[in-house]
Amino acid sequence: MPRPSLGTPLDDLIVVVPGILGSRLARRLQDGGIEEVWGTGFGSLVKNLGTFGSRVKGLTIPEGADPAAPGDGILATGLISDVAILPNFNAITGYDGLIGRLRSRIAQRHDQVIGFPYDWRLSNRTSGAALARFLEAEVIAWRQRSGKQSAKAILIAHSMGGLVARWCIECEDGHLWASRLITIGTPFKGAAKALEALASGVRFPPWVGPRFDDLVHSLPSVRELLPTYACVRTPGRRELATVLEADVLPRKWVEEGIGFHDDLAKAVANREPNRTDDLIPFRGGLQPTPTTALKHSDGTLVMVDTTDATENGRDQRGDGTVPRDSATPPEWTTGLLALAKSVSQRHASMQVADSVFTELETILTDAPGRLAVRGELALSAPSTIRAGTPFDVFAEAPKGSALVASVAAVEDPHRTVTKIMKLADERWRARMPALEDGFYQISISAPPGAGTTVDPLTDYLVAVRDDWMTAWRE
Repeated sequence: MPRPSLGTPLDDLIVVVPGILGSRLARRLQDGGIEEVWGTGFGSLVKNLGTFGSRVKGLTIPEGADPAAPGDGILATGLISDVAILPNFNAITGYDGLIGRLRSRIAQRHDQVIGFPYDWRLSNRTSGAALARFLEAEVIAWRQRSGKQSAKAILIAHSMGGLVARWCIECEDGHLWASRLITIGTPFKGAAKALEALASGVRFPPWVGPRFDDLVHSLPSVRELLPTYACVRTPGRRELATVLEADVLPRKWVEEGIGFHDDLAKAVANREPNRTDDLIPFRGGLQPTPTTALKHSDGTLVMVDTTDATENGRDQRGDGTVPRDSATPPEWTTGLLALAKSVSQRHASMQVADSVFTELETILTDAPGRLAVRGELALSAPSTIRAGTPFDVFAEAPKGSALVASVAAVEDPHRTVTKIMKLADERWRARMPALEDGFYQISISAPPGAGTTVDPLTDYLVAVRDDWMTAWRE
């Protein structure tokens, strides 16, 4: 049975909208069966990455296909439960933890919290329209089940899911069914990582070789993650250029991506003045985050963490993927920015962080806030390493902190290595031992009894064997 919060009982339906990579995808076969292509569980990850050609490449949208309906038999079947990784592009913690806590702490009934799976390859326009249809059906059904005839839906959207939800609300009349949108690490103004993926490609390290370029280049959703702000320093130009001005991508891609944001902005500007739905964004603020790009004379791009694409410029930071300024709506003025919830979490796992859920509980039920003095951390670690080679994990933390770094195998969390972090050159450092090939969760936290109170951080890495390239080619 749910154990409701100490706050006011909630009548609305809660709908969790995942980010890119966050929905399970399957292919409908000619015999009527279904074969999972992108799924949940370590075994599925091994299939997706270990048999790269037959699985992940199968998600590429064919050239010339209708981007809103590719006709390739791919359908979304549920939300990712544990972890999904496309190395050197994005990682995401599954949504079981968030949904479970919402059901146990906030919901009055188990069926008051549901997820919205969608094909994250497609345009957010397409997914937003699908979400609007989903909300209408689910809210009507919830009103019948609960007897709450005025109930609507509260959307809790992670990462790109916030763009899907906002298109639904602003452009597909979703506000008729949604009372509130809560976004967690949503790139309202885009993310430099998307620019890097489209301009430089997505690949494992050079000693492995396989590339994800064809897949990422074919996805309308990735184009809609391009930065809308001036973010590229080009040779001979003093001011930063926009992605279109910098001429680093096919013009069609940029126009499609930026056009999504332009159309959304027009809808927001023309919204009805008597609307009562509201928006609350969560944003990261302490993690090193690619923000801009430096274009070399040969056309190559190098991502930079500063706001002006120089090595010594102002470091804005964010959640490791989405810059801090990008995680709030573009129309928000300085006065409104104070309403954003700032957390020191990494993008992949913001939606399951204790600090985020504490705020969610207060927002959704007016529960008494739990005041705690907590140190805030920043994490720097590789996303891909060579199996059998030691590597370093770094952290930034308040003076006097006691920290440990842990690396746990995703398929077997009991197989964990923990090292005490030591202060060196104003950063904490831990040398982690060589790992076998596989998928790992990195965590930084305070050891038990240390007297240090911090919000733990988690992220993911892949340890790659040199002979994986041979396996993929086979």
